[in-house]
Amino acid sequence: MHHLDPAIPRLLLPGVLALLIAASAALPATAQDGATLTGRVLDAATGAPLPGANVFLAHTLRGTSTDSAGVYRIAGVAPGAYELVVSIVGYHDQALPLDVRPADRLLTQDVRLAPAVYELDAVEVTARPPRRWRQRYAEFEALFLGPSPNAAQTEILNPYVLDFERSNLGNVLTATAAAPLQIENHALGYRLTFQLERFEWDRKARLLTYSGRPRFEEMTPQSPEQAARWAEARAQTYLGSLRHLLRALAHDRVEQEHFQVMEDFTRERTDIETDAYYVTDVIEVKPITRDDVLFPRETPGAFGLSFEGYLRVVYTQHRHGWTYRRDWKPDEQVSWLKMNTLLATIYEDGYLFPPGALQVHGAMADERVADLLPREYTLAPENQNEP
Repeated sequence: MHHLDPAIPRLLLPGVLALLIAASAALPATAQDGATLTGRVLDAATGAPLPGANVFLAHTLRGTSTDSAGVYRIAGVAPGAYELVVSIVGYHDQALPLDVRPADRLLTQDVRLAPAVYELDAVEVTARPPRRWRQRYAEFEALFLGPSPNAAQTEILNPYVLDFERSNLGNVLTATAAAPLQIENHALGYRLTFQLERFEWDRKARLLTYSGRPRFEEMTPQSPEQAARWAEARAQTYLGSLRHLLRALAHDRVEQEHFQVMEDFTRERTDIETDAYYVTDVIEVKPITRDDVLFPRETPGAFGLSFEGYLRVVYTQHRHGWTYRRDWKPDEQVSWLKMNTLLATIYEDGYLFPPGALQVHGAMADERVADLLPREYTLAPENQNEP
């Protein structure tokens, strides 16, 4: 395993992820377009309907609750690959793969949830949580939300559903959540319901791994000025992001979108990453083309992604207001990508599947939950040439 400079985190992207981490074409803006998904949510043991279950497509604005008969209906689903997530208190969650084809108009998917059996420990009620929990939560919050300007305006509303453990001589922090995290992002204007699947921070290895399934809801702006600020913040968050890069690759617009992508032989052979590596002027790289890393898949709008070693990615436009741990160049941000799997799939909207297929180093590793945008997001025409 590589040892990273303490100032340069590396990140395994979520169903981001994250982050970390963002279907075939841009998802439709109106519910009249695309397919309609419907079905019933039932108790797996009795077959009884489950009213009030949460049903949503992960990483999107598409979601609903079941009615008194356990029926749900989600309209406006664009072609592409999704995860259909179903949850309700007292039952185990389910996440089902869903492939929507361009010709699909009505899809039916019933879901049976197994009752959950919990062993309850004794609970001590106190006025304030223990000091150790508060310290661990502060560390979790900083890592989970991230260092971007958006994080200062993002709040986890129900932090006490989180539990933390330390292991490996205190070097590894893990977090679990007894319920979905309710998050309000006042910088971007989104409310998130985030089902945390995994969170692990290895302080010694400088390795952050987290995964989860967010549902997005639009917040209502209080004024036209606030709506304009949200639109600007969303554009600045998108520009130069991993999703921006993947979408540019899918559309063969890497150079037009101000990215440079190169195979980095220097980093591949550097087992011990030091300051000297990052400041050296001797960097052995080879420019690549889209066809070097992408190939068509059977699904329209889907591409296979595969490469060896590291890709060095330079975004040549500075993102306003973003301050990274390293000042690579005044107007450039540098990242490295490495495959965690032999093969991944990206879609024309920049969605990566599986979400954890890439390991991210450098500038893009700073993109966390406070910087998440729904798959429906597209850059407005007036922002196409920014920054």
